[in-house]
Amino acid sequence: MIGDFSEYAKGLWDFARCVRPDGTAYASSGKCRKGTEEAKENGGVGNKKGPKGLFMAGKDVDIQEVEKKAEAWRKEAGLDAAPGTLDWKHDRVHALTHEFLGGSDKVGKWLGNNGKSPTGAEETLVNMVHRSAALKGQGDDPKLSDKDLEKYFNRDIQFMTGRNNIKDEDMKYYYKEDGEPDTGKFIKKYREMEASPGYDKLLDASHSAWSNAGEYML
Repeated sequence: MIGDFSEYAKGLWDFARCVRPDGTAYASSGKCRKGTEEAKENGGVGNKKGPKGLFMAGKDVDIQEVEKKAEAWRKEAGLDAAPGTLDWKHDRVHALTHEFLGGSDKVGKWLGNNGKSPTGAEETLVNMVHRSAALKGQGDDPKLSDKDLEKYFNRDIQFMTGRNNIKDEDMKYYYKEDGEPDTGKFIKKYREMEASPGYDKLLDASHSAWSNAGEYML
């Protein structure tokens, strides 16, 4: 019966993992009616293969290959960064996170505005990967508390607003009706990332790509 459909049975069928705009997911045997289909290599229902990408090498990630992907993304996004600068190194973690999520457009689609990468939302999530990677790299627990996540997301959203990295028409995706940053939405998305296959590898790869990254944001 459908109500008792086992995980084993799900693995035998070709189900799509559909992600709604609010970040919740459901399985569909056909096309996604609400939300967008998530790439199966990123842990979607029916995926028999593990997550793929340079990040899966963890501490042994090929930095030169990561840099190639970061440069390709910069060109696509119309960005520029001088070699050796903070932004240049920071972009490596963007590239690794894009692979982990299944594409550079995934954050924009999750947010609901389908914004072209990079969005303010992507910056806040990548910053959180930086922080967790730094904690793990120095031997501490990389899992931040909800209180800490709220503090960081609140700070980052307001920082992005101050830098005009969030368009006026997109403010509704970042702020609640009372004018406060919608940190709960971002905490939920980040917890979903933490629980996804390969996240520990992403942290290790991010730390190797820029070992002291989190020191600038903790």
